[in-house]
Amino acid sequence: MGIGRKRLIIPVCANADSRWGFLNALEREIPAGETVHVVLENVATHKTPEVMRWLERHPRWTFHFMPISSSWLNAIEDFFAKLAKRQL
Repeated sequence: MGIGRKRLIIPVCANADSRWGFLNALEREIPAGETVHVVLENVATHKTPEVMRWLERHPRWTFHFMPISSSWLNAIEDFFAKLAKRQL
């Protein structure tokens, strides 16, 4: 099994429209044949029928949901939010 290239991409999406635009832009940019794994908060908006249909149309994408009540991850989220703001 080979080790593929890893990317850390931190989206700053204010609403669903910007989220879809962001995911579709990544879909166009990431070379065909590469698998894509996305780590998300475990919230209902990430599991809507619209999201599930998008994933069905893009089988190389896999969403991984953080456990509910994983408050220890808040520190990590804060770190990445600060990092993202610096990059902008």
